[in-house]
Amino acid sequence: MWGSTVDITSLLMQYRYGLLFPSVVVEGPVATITAGLLVAHGYMGFTASYIVAAAADVAADVGYYLLGAAGETHLTLRWQSRLGLTPARLADVRAHFKCHGGTTFLAGKLLHGPGIAVLVAAGAAHVRFTTFLTYTVAITVVKTLALLLLGYYFGYALGWFRQWLDAWVTVAAGVSIVLSATYLVRRRRRKNQ
Repeated sequence: MWGSTVDITSLLMQYRYGLLFPSVVVEGPVATITAGLLVAHGYMGFTASYIVAAAADVAADVGYYLLGAAGETHLTLRWQSRLGLTPARLADVRAHFKCHGGTTFLAGKLLHGPGIAVLVAAGAAHVRFTTFLTYTVAITVVKTLALLLLGYYFGYALGWFRQWLDAWVTVAAGVSIVLSATYLVRRRRRKNQ
């Protein structure tokens, strides 16, 4: 949604948790991974980042659910037919969630793109809110932890790689200086002979 991960990172470094919540609502996985990277470098705390990211993800899911729940009653019949929300289709969606609710929520939460459609469909199908909330919280707790850890270890590896690269650059520079000095000394000796 935004320009780049660098933009998100610089904004999160400046505003931290105040910006983490809306960032996760708008672009959950990228913002959560970025928060993990910042945790690895000491700019944010792990526990606070985890709680804020999980709460924001659940809040976004509830918003999509409510959008779907309100859609059937607040959309005109004309818009319902344009969107394909026929009574028969809604009955099929309700039956699907009754039989395969858990796997559908799991797939919707793990696949970021179609996930929004699954959450809106759950609201339109009038899946019980407590059932919806149970699934979304359970999946979000694990997913947010995994994304935060991914960002943390990527950030840690990035820091380790940078230190390793700095060491090799220093060694290479030292070797280059020694070789250049040796070459110049030998060249001068040849000229003097």
